Amino acid sequence: MNKLTARDLINCGVFSIIYFIIMYASGMIGMAGPAFIFVGGALSILINGIVVMLYLSRVPKFGALTITSLLIALLMGITHGTPHVVVTSVLTGLIADAIQSRLGKATSLEPRRGLVAYAVFSLWTFGMYLPALLNPESYFGMVAQGWGADYAEGLKVMFSPGVISVWMVVTFLLALLGGYVGQRALRRHFERAGVSQLGVQ
Repeated sequence: MNKLTARDLINCGVFSIIYFIIMYASGMIGMAGPAFIFVGGALSILINGIVVMLYLSRVPKFGALTITSLLIALLMGITHGTPHVVVTSVLTGLIADAIQSRLGKATSLEPRRGLVAYAVFSLWTFGMYLPALLNPESYFGMVAQGWGADYAEGLKVMFSPGVISVWMVVTFLLALLGGYVGQRALRRHFERAGVSQLGVQ
């Protein structure tokens, strides 16, 4: 198994912060209304497809996505108080790592595995919606206190079990698209500059 080096860990930290900043900035769109939460989420998934593909081209080893998922979970816990994210992040991070790295055997980013890995990794966001599913009265009560009753009522519709289930499917598909765009960007721009390299699958 290819082990993570000190340089790899630095890349893990840097790319994780970039990922979080893009996700957080896109999430601000949700302030315009409950429906816009998914707009911001979609934008984040697509843009971060480029970030994650570049990240995996630099650190294609087992553990990279798990570390990122843990860092994201910690940051989300601090900023949003959502401990459920830790469980989903670790789970999706480990599965995505296993897919991309071929259980630690990969030495470069393999295009197809990278796409599926990013799609699986992106499902960590399910943990953000768990409080609304497990304890809706408490969750929407807190939302009403902070954002108002109208916003909370709108959020109830958007965060219903049916809508969230559909959104998770959409998340997976958007991540495949975002990853594809990311890989195209790697070939067109970053490989020419010698910054990254896609493996052959």
